[in-house]
This record gives sequence, C-alpha cells and structure tokens, in this order.
Amino acid sequence: MSFLFFFFFFFFLVIFSCKQAKKANDWQKFCPILKELIELTKQKCKYIDPHAAPYDVCVDMYERGVAPKRIAEIFEQVKKDLVPLIEKVKTKPIPDSSWLIGNNLSYDIDLQKKFSFDLAKELGFDMNHARLDVSEHPFTGGAHSTDVRMTTRYKLTDPIDGLMGTVHETGHALYEQGRPGAPYADLPVSDALSMGVHESQSLLWERMVALSEPFWTHYWPKLQVAFPSLPREKTAADVYRVVNISRPSFIRVEADELTYPLRKRKRRSYSRGR
Repeated sequence: MSFLFFFFFFFFLVIFSCKQAKKANDWQKFCPILKELIELTKQKCKYIDPHAAPYDVCVDMYERGVAPKRIAEIFEQVKKDLVPLIEKVKTKPIPDSSWLIGNNLSYDIDLQKKFSFDLAKELGFDMNHARLDVSEHPFTGGAHSTDVRMTTRYKLTDPIDGLMGTVHETGHALYEQGRPGAPYADLPVSDALSMGVHESQSLLWERMVALSEPFWTHYWPKLQVAFPSLPREKTAADVYRVVNISRPSFIRVEADELTYPLRKRKRRSYSRGR
C-alpha cells in the first residue's frame, strides 16, 4: 500500500472517529488517532521537502508563495488592532437574541433546507452543475467547475446558523463555478489560487453581505413568510443586531467576526507547537 493511499484512508478514519467522539462527547478517545494523523502529516511533508519544517510545507500547500514570516506579521497586526476593539465591545450590552434563537424555539429542518436552497440560487449558485446537501461540518468540494458539491448544517433551535453556513459555502462554490472553462479547464490557470483567496470569497458573502442590514432588509420578510412563528413586530434592524453579536465560542464555525481572526492566530500557534 502506498503512503498516499494509506494517508487518505487514515484521514477518512479520523473524520469518522471525530464524529463518534463528538456524539459521545468523549474527546480523550479521539486524541490517539489525532496524534497519529499529525505524525503522518509530518511524514508527508518530509516527502514533499525533506529540508523544510513541516509547518512551512503545509503553509505552501494551502497558501503557496507566502512566507510563514509574512503570515506571522499579519497575525501580530491583527492582534494589535483587534484585542482593544474586542475589549471595548465587551463593555457594551449584548442585544437580546432569545426571540430568534433558543432551546424553547423550533424551526422545521425541511423548511430551513428549502430556504437555504432558494437563497443559494438567488446568490448565483448554479444548481444545474452542483448540489447542496447536509453534513456534520459545512464544506465545499467537487471534481470540476461543472460539478461543485457544497454542504451546510441546520439547528432546530436556530434558523441563522444553517443560513449563514449556506451563504459562506455559496461563496466558495461561486468561486469554484467561476473558474475558467474550455479551453482552459483542467489547466493550472483554472486551479483555485490559494486557500486564502478561496476563503476571501466565502467571507465576502458571509461577513460583508449576509451580516449587513440591507441583506436583512431584503431577506427578513422572506424568512418571516417561511417561518410564520417569527415575531411580526421585529424588523431587519433587530435581526441585524442579533447576527452581529460578538461572543466568544469554542466552536470555530460559530465564532463571530471579531473573535474569529484571533482563533485563527491561536490555531497557528498550536500548529507550530508554540
């Protein structure tokens, strides 16, 4: 068995184990297999460049041409500017979100799926050459710009989580569907440039568009029609305040716009073993 085949086989085993650990809320059982994956990743990096640090090799795979030193400089600037802003925001009252999100509320999952499907199409996602499905963790993939697969997830008690996941992944999917076709298809020029560029497209739609008040001015009435239990007296401005609440979370995909970059900085430190 080749190393590459074993690596990808083991990677899917890790995904399965992670799901089981999450379901059982027992992460100690997941630690050994995660440790093994880290060691296999280091081995893969040595095959790619035996003279470079494994972290540097991984960086070049995802953000080719960008020096790790430059990434460190960016994160230090982010920390310098964001920490005081977050501290300032923490002194402000948190808007009430209990009327929209909460364990005492219920939003039909099938209706959420339909709303997300229609939303993705309105944003430009071509369903004739793609799919939108459900997974444990939202992601976008596919074999070609004419075969793009994206997923999201839904919460029974929160209609915003699935919607935001859909908008984020639609950003990725639109980038994939916008890659050059014939005669450039399958050539390097049609490859996705980097993970950073890819993420810039998803965050453009999620953070710049879907967290804006004009977005909710348009979609809040539609959401109220889809879910008649939503308060009639609440306005787009009310939703805008809720979706922009800044509150730290242990779950990365649920982190708000302010604390998310600092999470990425901390993860970089972990990846470098610091």
